[in-house]
Amino acid sequence: MIFELDNVELYFRSKRILNGIYLKAETGTVTAILGKNGCGKSSLLNIAFGNLKPKYKLIRINNI
Repeated sequence: MIFELDNVELYFRSKRILNGIYLKAETGTVTAILGKNGCGKSSLLNIAFGNLKPKYKLIRINNI
């Protein structure tokens, strides 16, 4: 299975938190999200799990 999260844009009030983020994870591989504190790693995962609604996102599973 291939999970892709593409062109994520997230704003809190007028501050842009995420812009143009692309994430691809495949079954059988290890995928890591790295970054300094406050850069949006947890927000990106919350978007992927449906807990947070961004301004824009595109989610594909197995290229569908």
